[in-house]
Parts: sequence; structure tokens; C-alpha cells
Amino acid sequence: MSAVEAYASSVTVEDLDRDPYPVYARLRAEAPVCLVPAVGLWFVTRWEDVESAATRPDLFCARVDPSPLERTMGGESILLLDGEPQKRLRAMLDPSLRPRVVEASTPDLIEPLAEELLDGLEGRGEAELMSEYFEPISVLGLGRMLGLGHLDGDTLRRWFHGLAEGAINFEDDPAKWKVADATAAEIDVELAPVFERLFADPDGSTIATMLHLADGTLEERVATILPTLKVILLGGMQEPGHAAGTTLVGLLESRQVGAVLDDLALVRDAVDHERLHPAQHDAELLVHVAVERHGRAGLELDEIEHRARAEQRASADAVRECERTYLVETDEYGLHRHDSTPPHGRHFRPQA
Repeated sequence: MSAVEAYASSVTVEDLDRDPYPVYARLRAEAPVCLVPAVGLWFVTRWEDVESAATRPDLFCARVDPSPLERTMGGESILLLDGEPQKRLRAMLDPSLRPRVVEASTPDLIEPLAEELLDGLEGRGEAELMSEYFEPISVLGLGRMLGLGHLDGDTLRRWFHGLAEGAINFEDDPAKWKVADATAAEIDVELAPVFERLFADPDGSTIATMLHLADGTLEERVATILPTLKVILLGGMQEPGHAAGTTLVGLLESRQVGAVLDDLALVRDAVDHERLHPAQHDAELLVHVAVERHGRAGLELDEIEHRARAEQRASADAVRECERTYLVETDEYGLHRHDSTPPHGRHFRPQA
């Protein structure tokens, strides 16, 4: 066994959960394609190889076997399909999630939620922004867009955290399966009457649109769309809030939040720097309202910075590692930089 194979065999799930980037860096330098036994996966860590694998579905299909994502979601979702099956599912999402539609509907959806939550924070002196502001708005906003406006933020946040336990459970941890399976079963029960109602009386929501564009009986349509809806409940629910939180960390750590306070038009540049475009519009609104009201919320800048940094360290480090590896040697957030951070660019990705 070579030295790098021995190293890869020593890597644990806890190592990857705590901070995977030193692992990626060593593998990239010594074995850009390497099996990591702890998770039973081949890690591809060099940009050229990742790009090749991601753009050649004829050689590298979307499926993973065994797939914790498929087990957690209860079937094949849009993330595990290629070709025509993937296009059919995407066509069901497109009408309600195209950028033009989202940009037109999101302000009326998000801004009242943001104002309501900020009213609750005003005058408190401190706040845990991820759990009390960014994540609740993210899940409630998307929940209403999906057709789940009757659900509270705590339920939706619990769902995406529970699904996440299974979606990345490559180590086959029984405790994680217990959480994920219970969450998936709860979602199935909770959404059953929603499917019946929206099939009989569509309201233009994402779920209603998908149901009516799918084929077959109601049961067959639900079986087609439910795994992808669970992917949205996992990935889509957290992405805008975490993108906004990462942006705020960058502004606070770089002491550039004052520039945004002076010119709120810079919010788009601030969010755009993180290159999280599938969630960009929602994230812009979250940061815009939060920064605009910073002076009236009674929150200490140092306290916000401390708590936001604690919650967003992993996401911020991910962006920085990507920039160090593929672009320039930098560890600083740049409000006015316009380089393009792989693998994100200006694109439309409803399945995220």
C-alpha cells in the first residue's frame, strides 16, 4: 500500500465532517483520483478531472450505487438522472422556477417575512442569525412557493436537517438512517393531503404545476415527483439562507458592510461574489433587508460577526479553498472582485 493509499484509508467520516479541505488538498497533490474507504467513494479532487466527469454523462452517469440519496428520497430524483428522464422532470419544474418568474414573485414573498423576523429581533442586542433569520426566511419563502405555506419554519428546517442525515450517509450509519427514514416518512404523510388538494384545485405553486405536468394517476404522478420534491426540501430549503449567511460573513470579516449600507445597490455584487447563483435572488433580498435595517435592529456588529462566523465557517472556507486552488492565492472576501469561481457561474439550476 502506497503512502497516499494509507493516508486515504486513515481518513474518517469525522475528519471530513470537521474540515474536508486539508484532505482534498493532499489528495489533489498526491492522488487526484483516490478511493476513500470510510465513505466507499472515489474522490476526484483536481478541477480538470471534475469538469471532465461532470460534463461526460456518457462516461460518468448521475447515478451512484449504492445511493444514500435515492434511499433517503424514496426513488430516483432529478439529481440521479441523465438524458430524457432528467429533462422530463426539469420540464415540470421550469414553469414555476425560471429566473424571470422567481424574480417577479420573490419580493412580495420574501420581504414581508424578512420584516416580520427583523421586528422580532429589534432591540434584543444580539441574535443567532442563521437559526433566527436566514434559515427561517429561506424555508418559509420556498415553502410558500412550493405550495406548503401552511407549514411552520421549524418543521421545514427540521425536515432539511433530517433529510441531510441520510443523503450523505455513505458510511451507512444506522443512527443517521433512523433520523432520515423518520423524516422521509413524516414528509410522505404530511404531503399526501396536499397532493390531493393541489391535484383537484391547482394554485400555480410548484407542486401543483409538477403534478399537472406529470403523467398517470395521482399516485403515479406523486411517485414521479416526490423524490425530486424531497431534494428541493433538502437543498433548496437551505441554499438561499446559507448563501446569504456566507455573504454576510464575508462583508463582516472584510469590514465592507459599511459600503453596502452606503449603497444598497451593492447587495447584488456582495451576493454575486459568492457565486451561489441558484439561490442568488433570494439571498440578495435577505441580505438587503438585513443590512438595510442593521442600524435599527439594535444588534452589535461584533456579536453578529462572531455568531455568523461560527455558523458559516464551513461555507466560507469552501469558497476560499476553491479560490485558492483554481484562481488566485487569496483568503479575503472581495466585494468588487468579479472573477468567476468554479464550479458556479451564471446558470439556471432548478434541481438545486
